[in-house]
Amino acid sequence: YGATAAGALLAATSHVGLDALFHADVAPLAPWSDANPLYLAVPRWATELGCVACAVLAMLVFFRQLGKVNC
Repeated sequence: YGATAAGALLAATSHVGLDALFHADVAPLAPWSDANPLYLAVPRWATELGCVACAVLAMLVFFRQLGKVNC
């Protein structure tokens, strides 16, 4: 269960963090603050480019591992 919990925690926090970069109404520090200090902290294009780069890297790793599987 440890890997599942770690994956869920990483997914939830990264999702909130990415949403906070794009949406002014997201409160990433809730319930302690309604402020969003992350809003537009990084240019939108840079965030999108980073997401695409991570997706390409993940696909490369996936297909490399897929090639190592002997069925």
